[in-house]
Amino acid sequence: MASGNYLYADTSEERIAFAIEACNVFYYKTHPGQQLLGHLPPRSFYQDYIRAFINYEKYNARLEELHAGAQEVLEVRQRNLVEQIHKINQEIARILNIKDEPT
Repeated sequence: MASGNYLYADTSEERIAFAIEACNVFYYKTHPGQQLLGHLPPRSFYQDYIRAFINYEKYNARLEELHAGAQEVLEVRQRNLVEQIHKINQEIARILNIKDEPT
């Protein structure tokens, strides 16, 4: 990268900014004189160069959504299991005729 580090970027916006900057640097290295003329890379160059970065962001966002959903499901399942254990403990206490008073 021209500056910073793509791998340590905290946000998708920061990673995309790094990708665009790297694309520009690569274009000017592979097309000498274009920067001096003030020419930006053509749209097709950006599309080809940045495709992998965009795909990473799309899949990473989907993975984060999946993890958030999985966490919610786990919390609900855990709550249900705790409730079931509590009910079973009450039933066991009733069967054994255990009172809540300390012995």
